[in-house]
Amino acid sequence: MSLVSSPAILLRSHDYGDSSKVLKYFTRDLGPVSVMAHGARARAGKGRDAATVFGSGNLVFYFKEGRDLHTLREFTPTRVREGLGRNLVSFAGAAAIVELVSVHSEREANPELFDLVEELFDSLEGVDAARAAVVALSGLWQLVAAFGFAPRLDECVACGRDPGEGVGRLDLNEGGIRCEECSRELDSPRLGPVARRHIGWLLGLAVDDGQAPELDHARAHLSVLSAFLSHHVTGRQLESLEFLAQVLASDEISPESVARRPGSLRDR
Repeated sequence: MSLVSSPAILLRSHDYGDSSKVLKYFTRDLGPVSVMAHGARARAGKGRDAATVFGSGNLVFYFKEGRDLHTLREFTPTRVREGLGRNLVSFAGAAAIVELVSVHSEREANPELFDLVEELFDSLEGVDAARAAVVALSGLWQLVAAFGFAPRLDECVACGRDPGEGVGRLDLNEGGIRCEECSRELDSPRLGPVARRHIGWLLGLAVDDGQAPELDHARAHLSVLSAFLSHHVTGRQLESLEFLAQVLASDEISPESVARRPGSLRDR
C-alpha cells in the first residue's frame, strides 16, 4: 500500500453502510479512481468534509495494487462549482460529461482529457442560461474528438466529394457525412449544410470566447450527437443524455421546422 496524491475531480458519490461513502474521482495522474471514505457521512452531517460532485481539488489516498477500491486519506477542494446547480441545462450537461468520461475513460493517466473536463465544467458553471445548451453540446462533441471519434463533415465518406449545400445523411458506420446522392438508401439522421457547419463549430469552439452559434434546434442536435455516441463511443444510450433531452424539450420548436424524423436536421 502506498500513499498517492493527484489533482482530481469528483465524478460520483454514493453512500456505503451507515457512515461511509464510495467516491469516484477522475484524477490527472492516474485516470479514474474509486476510494472508500470512512465516516464521510457522519462528518458531512456535522458540516465538515462534504465532498461536492463536479468539484476539483487535491486527492490523497492509499493506493492498493490490483484493487478497484482504495482508501481516502483526504481531499482538499480548490473548486466547488456550486454554480452548476443554479442552471438546469448546465447541470444536465455536466452530468452527461461525467457519464461519458466514466463509461469511456481507460484506467490510465490522461492529463489532456482531465484539463479539458476541468475547462468544460468551469465554462458550464459560468455560462448564462441562454448559451448553456451550446456550451454543453460543444463540450460533449469535444470529448468525442478527444476520444478520437470526431465525425468527418467536409467530404462524403463514400465518394469523397464536398457535400456542398445538399442535404446528406450521417453514416454512423463510417463516422461521417454522406452526400445527398450517396445517402439515398441510408436510414440515418439527415444533416443539411447549416447543421454540418454548426457541428463543426461545436467541435472546435473555445467555449468561453463568446462566438458560439445560435442553435434553435438544440434538442435535434443532441439527438444526432446521441446517435453518434451510442454507435462509436458508448455502445448504448446514456441516461444523462435522456435527462438533458428532457431539459431541452421546453426549447424545442415545431416538428415541421425541425425535421421529418427524430435525430434529423433536414433543412439545416
